[in-house]
Amino acid sequence: MVTRSKIDMKRVLLPAFLLFVLVMGGLSYLLFQQYIIVQAEKRVESVLYESVALHHYVQKCMHPVMYELKESGRLPKEFYAPEMLSSSYIARHMFQLFNEQRKMAGLPPVTYRIASENPRNSVNQASEREAELIRMFNQDRSKKSFHQIVHDSGNHYLLYAQPFLEVKPACLKCHGRPEDTPIELRQAYNWTGGYGLKVGDIIAVETIESPLASDLKASQLFLIGTIGVVLTLGVLALLNFKLASSVQDKSRELLESRHSLLVAQNIARLGNWRYDKTRDEFMISDIFADILGDKSLGNHVISLEDFIDHVLCEDQHLVRQHFKDSLDQVADELEFRIVNQKNSEIRILHLTSRLLDDNQNEQRLTGAVQDITERVMAGQERERLISDLEARNRQLEQYAYSISHDLKTPLVTIEGFVGFLEKNLAEGDLEQAAVSMEHIRRSSHQINDLLQDLLHLTEIGQMEITFERVNLEKLMRNTIDRCHAQINARGIQLLVDDNLPVIQGNVRVLSLLFDNLIENAIKFMGEQQNPAIHIGCEILDERVLITVGDNGIGIPEVYRERIFRLFEKLDVRSLGTGIGLTMARRIVELHHGRIWVESNNPGSVFYIELPLSAHAGVYSDTPVETA
Repeated sequence: MVTRSKIDMKRVLLPAFLLFVLVMGGLSYLLFQQYIIVQAEKRVESVLYESVALHHYVQKCMHPVMYELKESGRLPKEFYAPEMLSSSYIARHMFQLFNEQRKMAGLPPVTYRIASENPRNSVNQASEREAELIRMFNQDRSKKSFHQIVHDSGNHYLLYAQPFLEVKPACLKCHGRPEDTPIELRQAYNWTGGYGLKVGDIIAVETIESPLASDLKASQLFLIGTIGVVLTLGVLALLNFKLASSVQDKSRELLESRHSLLVAQNIARLGNWRYDKTRDEFMISDIFADILGDKSLGNHVISLEDFIDHVLCEDQHLVRQHFKDSLDQVADELEFRIVNQKNSEIRILHLTSRLLDDNQNEQRLTGAVQDITERVMAGQERERLISDLEARNRQLEQYAYSISHDLKTPLVTIEGFVGFLEKNLAEGDLEQAAVSMEHIRRSSHQINDLLQDLLHLTEIGQMEITFERVNLEKLMRNTIDRCHAQINARGIQLLVDDNLPVIQGNVRVLSLLFDNLIENAIKFMGEQQNPAIHIGCEILDERVLITVGDNGIGIPEVYRERIFRLFEKLDVRSLGTGIGLTMARRIVELHHGRIWVESNNPGSVFYIELPLSAHAGVYSDTPVETA
C-alpha cells in the first residue's frame, strides 16, 4: 500500500507541478509583456524629448546667433540654410540617418513625423489620424501625450504622440502674415502654407511609431526561459554538492594565488592596500607605509582622508576622484604625488585599483602602488635633453650658414680695397690710399663687432644661469642711465610704469636684454617728430608681462619672426650686427619665458613674458591677450 501510495502521489504531483509551471509562466509572460511595453513608451518618450530639445536649441540658440551675425555684417542678410536653421528639417533628416544605422544593424525602421494641417512643406501634411491628434491636444491642453498599440501589415507598433511647439508671439515673425516673413526665407522658398497662425495654438504634432516585434519576441523568450528555469531548479539541487566542492577548490586556489602575490610584492617592492567605503577603512601594507615614510601605518586601519593627507595638496582632488571612479568601475590607474613624512621629499606614485567582487553589498577596493619617481624624472630628463640637442643642432646649422655669409661680406670688402691700396701706393696717390685704408678699417671693425656679439651669444648659450632676486625697477633705471645720451640727443619722451616687480632671474643677462630692446627702439625711431618710448608692466598670476613700445617706423608683419633670427636686420644699412634680438630671445628662453613683437605702423611693441619665481614653470606657446 505504501509503495502504491507513493506512486499515486508521484502521478499527482507531476501534473500539479507542470500545471503550476504553466500558470506561473503565463502570469510572468503577461506581466513581462506589460513591462516591456511601458519601457518602450519611456524610450520613445525620451527620444521625443530629445527632438523637442533639438527644436528649442535651433530656435533659442542658433536663430539668435544667425540674426546677430547678420546684424553685424558677418553673414549676408539673405542667408538662410534649412540644413542649419530649420529644426523640423534637421529632425526629419536626423531620423533618416538614425534609420540607416538601424538598417545596417538589421533593425526595423522607426517612423518619425512632424505633422501639421497647415504645413510649410507638403511632406509634413497631417494624415487624418494626425489631424485628429492635433485637434485633441488643442481641445484638452492638460493632455501632454498619447500612445496606443497599432497593427499594420501583421506587425505591432507603439504609436506615441505629443504636441509640437505651441505658437509664441516670436513665431509670427515667420508664420504670421506672408508679407512679414523675412525676405531671405521668401527668396529661398515658395511657401504657400504655414501662415496665419494664432498665438497659443498647437499647430503640429510629433509622432513616433516604434516596432514592437523584438520586444514581443523577448516576452515569448521570457516565457520559455521562465518555464526552463523552474524545470531546472530540481536539476540544480542535484548539482549543489558538486558545486560546493568546486567552490572549495577555487577558494583554495585563491588563497594560494594571494600568497604568491604577497611574495612577488616583497620581491618587487610593490605596496598593496585595501579600502572599505562602507566602514571608511583604509589599510596599507608595510611596503606602502615605508613609501609614505611612516612605518607605523603598516597593516593598520586608517580613514581614506588620513591617507589623502599624505598626498600633495594639488593632487588630493585627483586621488578622491580616482577612488570614486574606481568604485564606479570607470578608472583603475592613477599617477599622483605624495610628501614622504620621513624626509619631506615629493615622490610620484603609480596606483592601480580593482573592485572586489565578493558578492556583498559593501563597496570594497584593493590595489597596488609603486614609487615611480626616478623613472618619471629620468623620462623627463631624457625628453628635455633630446629636445635641447635638437634645438642646438638646428641653431648650429643656422649659425654656420649665417656666420659664413656675414663674415664673407667685410672680408670681400677688405680684399677689394687691399687691391686698390696697392694700386694707390704704386701710383703715389696717398689721398686715395687713405680712403682705401678707411674702408679696410671699417670692415675690420665690422668683423670685430660681429665676432664680439657672436662671443656674447655663445657665452649666453653655454652659461649656467644662476637665479637671484632682481629688482626690475632698479635694473630699468640703470639701463635708461646707460642710454641717457642717446635718449636726450633724439629728444625722446620716456615713460616707465611704476609697478615693475622683483623677480627671480640673472641681473647680467637681463640687463643685456633690456639694453638691446631700448637701443633698438631709439635706433629705429625714424623721423618721428614727437618720439616716445613706453615701458609697461602687467602682473599675470605667477608671471610678469613687460612691454617696450615706441612710435617709430614699425615692423612689417613678414619680419616679426625673422628679426629674432641670427643676422636678420630690418634695414641692412643700419648699424649693428643683427645678433641683438637673437640674444634677447635666448636670454628670455633661459628664464623660461617668451618674447614676441607686435606692430601698428607707426610704432612697435616688444612683449617679454617672464616668471616671477624660478619654479613658476614654462609657459604655453599662446601669447596672452594684450590691450
